[in-house]
Parts: sequence; structure tokens; C-alpha cells
Amino acid sequence: LEKARTHHDPDIRFMAIRELTKILDGMGCIDNSMQVPIRSSLLHMLKDKNSDVQTTAVRLLGSVVRKIDKDQVRELVSNLVKSLVEEKTKDKKLQQLQREQFQTAIKKSVKELRREDARESGGPMVSYLSKALTSRDVNLQLICMDLLNDIVSRFGKEVK
Repeated sequence: LEKARTHHDPDIRFMAIRELTKILDGMGCIDNSMQVPIRSSLLHMLKDKNSDVQTTAVRLLGSVVRKIDKDQVRELVSNLVKSLVEEKTKDKKLQQLQREQFQTAIKKSVKELRREDARESGGPMVSYLSKALTSRDVNLQLICMDLLNDIVSRFGKEVK
């Protein structure tokens, strides 16, 4: 997985994430020793330059969120929100595409997040997204409001 995620050929990266999806679909939960490498590989592939790799990584996200420990879930969703808010590029069109990809990834995570993980994972997301509302970037504000709506609609008072 480590070699495949950094391979120069996007087809190799795509096939690696497809294979990982197949493996994880057959598992009840992910072994503790594999959670960090899978989480970091998934985050890396969400930032991939190839849209097929990104899209497949977003699909895999739901399965991963349901199958990893709450600490890893918190770390994963925190990194997704930070990437959404902090990733900057000079190309505004590319930046908007990246934000949309992270928005989709966060929505998928919120949809699949276990209720018992809502406070620990959802709370920091709400805090970070709320702070981002002060940005001068109107597109970022709109994305943050949309995500906050999803989080609060799903978990209500459970996230603070």
C-alpha cells in the first residue's frame, strides 16, 4: 500500500485503493496495527492528482470510518477538515475542486460516523468549521455552513 500510494502511475494507485476496498469490505474491523497506515494512505489518496483515485478514496472512507477505533476516526476527520480549510493553491479552480472533494469526503464521514463517536469526532469538526466561517473566502464559508448543517442535523446536541 505504501509503495502503491506514491507510485508515479495513477492506474497503479487506483488499483491499489480498489484492492484495499475489496479487502476491507470483507473485514468486520481493521486490525489495530493497520489502522494508522490505512488512515494515512487514505488521506494521501484523497489529495491525489488523479480524480479516479480521489473518488475511490472517498468511497472507501465510509467503510474505514465504521471499522477503525474512535481515536483513529477523530484523527481522520480532523485531518479532513484541516485539509479542507488550510489547503491553499494559487490555481483557484484547482483549489475549489480540492475543496469539493474534501467536502464530499467529510459528508461521507459524517454519514458513516458511529453515534458513540459523535462527541469526540464531531465536536472538533464543529469547532474548526465554525472558526473557518470568519474566512474572507465566501466559497469556503458556504462549504463550512453546509457541513455544519450536516453534522448538527445528524448528531444535534451530541456535538459541542
